[in-house]
Amino acid sequence: MEYNPFTERHSAIQRQVRSTEDEREECSQQLVWHSNFNLDAEAEALAASKRQAGRIRSAFDGLKERRNREAAKEGQLSHDAKLGLDPRRWFSAERIQHAKERDEARERLAELDKDIAKHEAEAAKVLQVCQQRQARLDRYRSLKPLELKAKLRALELRLEQLRPELAKLLADKQRVDALLSAPLLEQHQLNDRLASLEGEVTLAESFERRLSGASNSYERAMVHEECSKAFGGESGPGRVKQKKQRDMQAVRRNLEKVEARLKQIGQLASRPISTLVLDGNNLCYEGREFIGLAPLHALTYALAGSYHVIVVFDASIRRLLRMNDQQVAYGFPREVMVHIVASKQAADQTVLESASTSDAYVISNDRFRDFTDKAVVSGQRLIRHEIVAGKVLIHDLNLAVSFEQEGRSFGDGHAI
Repeated sequence: MEYNPFTERHSAIQRQVRSTEDEREECSQQLVWHSNFNLDAEAEALAASKRQAGRIRSAFDGLKERRNREAAKEGQLSHDAKLGLDPRRWFSAERIQHAKERDEARERLAELDKDIAKHEAEAAKVLQVCQQRQARLDRYRSLKPLELKAKLRALELRLEQLRPELAKLLADKQRVDALLSAPLLEQHQLNDRLASLEGEVTLAESFERRLSGASNSYERAMVHEECSKAFGGESGPGRVKQKKQRDMQAVRRNLEKVEARLKQIGQLASRPISTLVLDGNNLCYEGREFIGLAPLHALTYALAGSYHVIVVFDASIRRLLRMNDQQVAYGFPREVMVHIVASKQAADQTVLESASTSDAYVISNDRFRDFTDKAVVSGQRLIRHEIVAGKVLIHDLNLAVSFEQEGRSFGDGHAI
């Protein structure tokens, strides 16, 4: 099963790029061929080939006429050279002369047949040359350079659109492949373990059948001994079977968990996120303790390279930090939009309205239960975070960002 949501799209765009590149290459080659084509020379060459074909045809027709005459002569001579019923004729000078002339006629026919075959081969070769030259002329006349140039430009524009999309899809695919690699390996190992356990259960069942069919104590003892060797000292196949079946159940449960994790990674990765709206005040707290802007500074620097980031503060941030608006905004990346709502106004509605488009998500631990009519809430585009021991953790984005409260220094964002 394919868990990476970008794999299929990446393959499709990759095929489009290759197809468009091939089409562009063909179009470019046609333009080069057309510009290098010498129409006058090719037309003259075709005319010369046609004249040559005419000469060969004329010679061929002459040879055919000569052969027909020679064949008629050979037929008459063959008739005249027959032995007949009269023995006196057999050795007559007249019949012998006819036989000699017949043989000479046959030799001439053989030579004529060779010449005819040679001329047929030459005619076929010249005809092929004529057809090829005619095809080149037809191709030249059918090509429209202006249309080809327009098509070439359209293909280049198409590639300019596709290549950035392909590059982004490849980056997304590789990113998700990296996230999937560990659980996929675990899934593979669990499947191998399950197959091994199934084989052991089958072996234990075979020992059980042999034990049931044993006719005496010696045969039963031998079965127990084999079972003990096969299963590390456990001689009872029934007990082995029960244990292995319990192990199989545990493996299947773990497989279900891994499957769920793989699907979750794919689902989270497939969300089109271009804008992240940060609930500023919410991200200034570790538990119930207000710890200032350090987590936000670190987080916005980690996010700004990949998303359009908006930070919305409640008006109370001025009092909590003892800063004016300009001082609060200081320290954030220049590309990050920082907004503080008007005095005595809550930030909730502004946060939600800032994430009204389908590709915008809100990072906040507030569930905004009073705003279920807002698209971002009803669309479940709310992302939780954790702030623990100097780190901002956002599991849905597979992100862990370190920060230090003192001096507003912070570490690089990295995958969890």
